[in-house]
Amino acid sequence: MKNKKIWIAIITHRHGITGYAAETSKLLGKQLDEYVKEYWIKEMGDIKIPDIEEERLYEYFDKNDDRETLDVIDDVELIEEEDNSKKIVLIGTITHEYGSVTYIGKDEKELNEKIDEYVKEKWEKDKEKFHRGNMPLNIEERIDKYFDSCLEEIHISETEIG
Repeated sequence: MKNKKIWIAIITHRHGITGYAAETSKLLGKQLDEYVKEYWIKEMGDIKIPDIEEERLYEYFDKNDDRETLDVIDDVELIEEEDNSKKIVLIGTITHEYGSVTYIGKDEKELNEKIDEYVKEKWEKDKEKFHRGNMPLNIEERIDKYFDSCLEEIHISETEIG
């Protein structure tokens, strides 16, 4: 197994969440720029699209901050098998009344374990508020029951590292 650092970007918008992952900030910037160019006219109307990538990204997310948010997480450690040719990460974003929290896993098991830590902590803290009853022993059942019984939402996406 080898370790490497990657960059992750999460865009939260009215239709859900879009995630990107890349081995460098420059590659991540190119992915985000493609997203911005694809949605510029629909979201920005008649505003002229800047010629410089950084200006496009800044202006797009600055002007749309009431409809779309961009979170970038750098230096995420990715542990991969030597023979793993397809580089994929799973991103789980939990949105709640105060914002969002994002977890990243190399597979479903790792991501579920990270989300489960959040769920167990919140379950105990808010158990009277949502009348959840006993906490299931099975991780998947516990996660499902938690999100079925509260106002928080979870979005899972699979992202190929580019």
